[in-house]
Amino acid sequence: MTVGNEPMKITVSARESGYSGDELGEILRENGIECEFSDPDYLVLMIAPQNSERDFERLLSAFEGIVMRT
Repeated sequence: MTVGNEPMKITVSARESGYSGDELGEILRENGIECEFSDPDYLVLMIAPQNSERDFERLLSAFEGIVMRT
């Protein structure tokens, strides 16, 4: 679930996935994506006009590859 109201940031509430924000951040790093911030509860990504369509495809692919923990 995304939270927050900053239009250039994607804030993900990690708890619902069964992972911590830090764990999700590490998974993204393994896929070549660096988050702006992570903690036990949240992961924050900052986007910019310079991000390419390929950047967003990689992000989507990385998230789709994460198996939810229950």
